[in-house]
Amino acid sequence: MNIHCCQHPVNRENKNMDTTIAHTIDTAVEKYAGKQDALLSVLHEIQKTQGSISEEAAHYVSRKLELPVSQVFSAVSFYRAFSLEPRGKHHLRVCTGTSCYLHNSEKIFERLCRELNIAGEGVTEDRQFSLEKVRCIGCCNAGPVMTVDEQIYEGISVEKIPALPRQEIFEEMTHKKATEIIKKYREEK
Repeated sequence: MNIHCCQHPVNRENKNMDTTIAHTIDTAVEKYAGKQDALLSVLHEIQKTQGSISEEAAHYVSRKLELPVSQVFSAVSFYRAFSLEPRGKHHLRVCTGTSCYLHNSEKIFERLCRELNIAGEGVTEDRQFSLEKVRCIGCCNAGPVMTVDEQIYEGISVEKIPALPRQEIFEEMTHKKATEIIKKYREEK
């Protein structure tokens, strides 16, 4: 019996992996090959285009970058920018860092949970929205802060989270409409 001990994962075929994901990974690996931050850059590309990093994608990245699969999963689990679970079409993040927490970010999060009809961090049934708490967005002087996709909104209050029925606010909403609604409520402050 031959037993091999190595750092690299077994060379899986990834027969079930979507060709679009493989193409995304191949393109990103080619773009960032040889760079010190290649792993994180490739993972960002996958997250941005696919909405999550599947186990198959992690194994494929491991093989393509010649890294131990444990290193890939360590990066995915350490950084909040990455997710093993699919996120909604629009991703909402509420800062719960010290400054934002002291400015009632927890109440904002609870209100969003009610508006989205989810029990906490997670994804809506229609997969339009995902909601999560983050420790810091980096705008501590303007709290409480939240993001809709990559757009940062400062000085949010519970009153500014729309109280309209879910279907009017959240279903089939485009990013532009979400941005306009939040901007409108911010201006009414």
